[in-house]
Amino acid sequence: MTHMSTGNQRSARRTDPQASPVLVVDDDAGTRMLIAQFLAELGLCNPVVQASDGEEARELLAQEAFLPALALLDLHMPKRSGLDVLRGIRGTPRTAGVPVVVLTGSAELEEVDETYALGISAYLVKPVGFAALRDVITQMGLPWTLLAGSGSGSGSELSSVLAGQA
Repeated sequence: MTHMSTGNQRSARRTDPQASPVLVVDDDAGTRMLIAQFLAELGLCNPVVQASDGEEARELLAQEAFLPALALLDLHMPKRSGLDVLRGIRGTPRTAGVPVVVLTGSAELEEVDETYALGISAYLVKPVGFAALRDVITQMGLPWTLLAGSGSGSGSELSSVLAGQA
């Protein structure tokens, strides 16, 4: 089931509905919830849209009005693999430029090579430390996020980044 998350009460008031969403695709509900909470605590103001499997992600991405600023993608899921979702993202002109970070339990060299060949921004193996995810997000240098100026940690210096221009 697709789920729109704004994090906890504190972060909900900072979510900018005009900003392009961050798509979190993982078959584990707990992982999706932790990632959404982490993004809120980082100060991310983009709405977070969650998909519980690859088929749900494919359906979201097929909607003309849905263009995520970033996709955080698990590879091993039911119905449709994350690799299939990634191929679909890259094979569609409208979504081909969406930055994708793979968050998966597999460190198989073949998968790592194939996903990088498809143009991912980063490959992180779960369980991933949130410091590593924060570093990837803040070092991407892309104009797709709004981080609240009152955020803590390394996110606060990115408060002037524009939203929705992936």
